[in-house]
Amino acid sequence: RLAHVFPNFGATMKGLGKALRDSLPIFCAFLVLILVVSLFNCAFFKDVASNYFGTPWDSIYSTFRLCTVEGWYEIPDELSAGLSPGRVAFVRIYFVLILIAGGIIGLSLVNSIFVDAMVSDNNDALEAEVKKLNEKIDLLTEEIRKQKNEE
Repeated sequence: RLAHVFPNFGATMKGLGKALRDSLPIFCAFLVLILVVSLFNCAFFKDVASNYFGTPWDSIYSTFRLCTVEGWYEIPDELSAGLSPGRVAFVRIYFVLILIAGGIIGLSLVNSIFVDAMVSDNNDALEAEVKKLNEKIDLLTEEIRKQKNEE
């Protein structure tokens, strides 16, 4: 009954399935990136900011927050408190790189592949129609050539 309330519900669900299937490898790679960076963060920052990186689970959550651009400036600022200027620069550069790799490039890539797969399902029917039209044009062109050769 729900399918009758929303127009093209079946096509939308088909597109959603295709989008999930197409974006799954990139999504898994993004999750692996978060896990690896989280474990690295836990190993290096658990004593400095135990509320963010004290346990692997806390570290995964905090790294995910960084990649979703939630608290991207709070976490490095708290880590930088009381450090030498050289270490402050390292911490800030390190977390900017995490933000760029995970938050800007990673999520944008996952999102763009997902949206492209959702939209590409609508293009299949149009591509088939264009192919049929091209075949008809080729047949007409062939017929015109035959008629010119007969004259």
